Amino acid sequence: MKKFICFIVIFTLFFIESFDVFADNTPTGLSAASAILIEASSGTVVFEKSASAKLPMASTTKIMTALVVAEECDLDETVVITESGIKTHGSSMYLKAGERLTVKELLYGLMLASGNDAALMLAEYVAGGEQAFSKLMNIKAQKLGLKSTSFENASGLDGENHYTTAHELALMARQALFNEVLADIMSTKTISVHYENKENCRHLKNHNRLLWTYDGTIGVKTGFTKKAGRCLVSAAERNGVKLIAVTLNAPNDWNDHKTLLDYGFSKVSSKIINKRGERAVSLPVISGYAESVDCVFADDIKAITVDGAVCSSITIEAPQFIFAPIEKGQLVGKAVVRGNDGQIITETEILADKNIELKSKKKTIFDKILDIFR
Repeated sequence: MKKFICFIVIFTLFFIESFDVFADNTPTGLSAASAILIEASSGTVVFEKSASAKLPMASTTKIMTALVVAEECDLDETVVITESGIKTHGSSMYLKAGERLTVKELLYGLMLASGNDAALMLAEYVAGGEQAFSKLMNIKAQKLGLKSTSFENASGLDGENHYTTAHELALMARQALFNEVLADIMSTKTISVHYENKENCRHLKNHNRLLWTYDGTIGVKTGFTKKAGRCLVSAAERNGVKLIAVTLNAPNDWNDHKTLLDYGFSKVSSKIINKRGERAVSLPVISGYAESVDCVFADDIKAITVDGAVCSSITIEAPQFIFAPIEKGQLVGKAVVRGNDGQIITETEILADKNIELKSKKKTIFDKILDIFR
């Protein structure tokens, strides 16, 4: 098949606005001052309560800390712990100056034990200090389109200009879950991390109680300060549906999240919208014994629905036409499923469903004369 530089979007099947809320005023009785529930792949809001209010977020800050660290350095790099890198207060993984850990091991301490010492040490290692690291956090927030978020530190300690919203915190968690390494760390219940040597280990236990008490929980992060109150970001996955819940200043946060997630799983489902082998598009054929060829999906395409409404879009990217000869199963394009923010959720190939031979060209007298001299 001849190659084409330009691909065109043949059609778009589904689209729903990003921040449409499909829920009514339920669930009720939440203790949180601010809360939100979103479907993770598309970012669709399923439920919200004062989700745009700017509030302190305590150690859920560390979600952004982990995002920046994962973006800025190799997780297998070794970090030598310094005195200046662990001079902080609050929750800790109990680092000691002179110990050597990998960046990834520090991330376990950051996300499971909620170590403020791990946060400060990572900030020093990545940016030379917490102030410079906070600038990276704010730059990352801007890149993610977060307009109501501001960071002063890497740990989540209270600060005048340290705040976010439940909605934007959910979007941070969504980005973290897209990172396979961070997703694995955030879903870990317990782990032993070596310090000075393999024999010298400390055991870290995730503060997120939902990992033990709510079926399907895969993260994300707890937080608490007197000013912020109890803050919690959770994520759970069942039957192909992944949900993210956020509560800020929620005295009864564990029950709030169970209520939110139960509600979400009753409203959100995953369904096949196009089956493997179904026709995706028909393309004109040039110089073939057939005028067109049907092109089919190589795999099933699934979409998320909220109350039955599809909350993602699918586009078919393929050339305007195709040259013969064509072989059955030949790659001709792809189908792309995107969330409401345009981020790619999944892709599948589009394949020709039959062979089409090249149409023989009738030779002219000139062609026949040339054949004599070949």
